[in-house]
Amino acid sequence: ASTRDISYLLALAYPDRIAKARGHEGFLLSNGTGVVISADDSLAHEPWLVVADFQETQGRNAGQVYLAARLDERLFTAELASLVTTHIQGGWDDAKGRFFA
Repeated sequence: ASTRDISYLLALAYPDRIAKARGHEGFLLSNGTGVVISADDSLAHEPWLVVADFQETQGRNAGQVYLAARLDERLFTAELASLVTTHIQGGWDDAKGRFFA
């Protein structure tokens, strides 16, 4: 099986563990959980992952990824399109006195 096939199957099995890179601070899972991966891991600089195994540790702000696969973002407009929803939010923040979107 190809890496794309493995990623696709993992995304179907764990849609809540699709992870988007958030700069140098690890990844954000689609379920809202923050996770980190070792900086020397070959996946550390990928824009998208699907995480098969991670552990949340009490007292830490992000879980540790133990097993993940690179996720080809083209899957979001093809095979995984049924998992994708788009929300556009905007409004006025009275506390900060500015518009947000």
